[in-house]
Amino acid sequence: MRAAGGTGSGDGGEGRVLRATGPDGRSVFIKDFGKEGVSFGCRVHARLSAILPAGIWSASPPADPRQRVARELRKSARFRAAGIAVPDLAPAGPTALSASDAGSDTQAVLKRLRLEGETARHDALLVALAGSLAEIHAAGLCHGRPHPRDTAPLGGGRFVWFDFEEEPEAAMPLSDAQARDLWLLFFQVCHRAIDPQTPLRAMAAYRARAPETASTRLRLHLCRLAWTLGPGRLLLRLHNGGDLLRYVAATTFLLAALTGVDPMPGPLAPRPAATWSEEDGGPSL
Repeated sequence: MRAAGGTGSGDGGEGRVLRATGPDGRSVFIKDFGKEGVSFGCRVHARLSAILPAGIWSASPPADPRQRVARELRKSARFRAAGIAVPDLAPAGPTALSASDAGSDTQAVLKRLRLEGETARHDALLVALAGSLAEIHAAGLCHGRPHPRDTAPLGGGRFVWFDFEEEPEAAMPLSDAQARDLWLLFFQVCHRAIDPQTPLRAMAAYRARAPETASTRLRLHLCRLAWTLGPGRLLLRLHNGGDLLRYVAATTFLLAALTGVDPMPGPLAPRPAATWSEEDGGPSL
């Protein structure tokens, strides 16, 4: 839960996450799925998944608010059993959860480090996050939407993981779900890294601990998508949209890293100076 990391509101709708004080006097966050609408993007994704061939782009099975509560509790319990740090969760009504405060989320920490000019510490956190995802995959688990805002650093390369709102492993083989995890995380790593070598270090940290099946499946899926990079780069010259830039950058890097061949040699569209957007807490490019 985004608020469990101390950022205040969740992704799905304004006001669905509230801060409260627990019986022991400590801060908790109340996340009410019953007050959350389904975004337009999620609706489009679900409709496309119903007609496209199965793949790592498939949507998680649809779930009503009660089922989403059960999903969060179920996945969080699996992570805890595997030794992965998670917030303390408890039901707070038929469609709501309470979560302990995990501290500042990784996205907020990255923003602070970047603004303070702490380049090495900033990028080291991205590398550590990739290593933490590898531990999750080595335990036979999948997060579903790994993003810096859904984690909080504990130090020593460890993170608290939360916001288990996606369950791709219920819609595809685990190896494909883990491949999608890796792909989505590198949307963020490639986008946020200050040092151009950081994505390589992050990939090395991931592959040192993760099962090879995820990388193998990701290589297969991305080879099928390689044809999209040419049109994607052309579109970037017409409109430098953040989502498309992240897609092209991550997919280009991962194909080169996993196959040894750069599918689209040459620079991406000119990259403007990073500015901080309130929406995602990271560089808005």
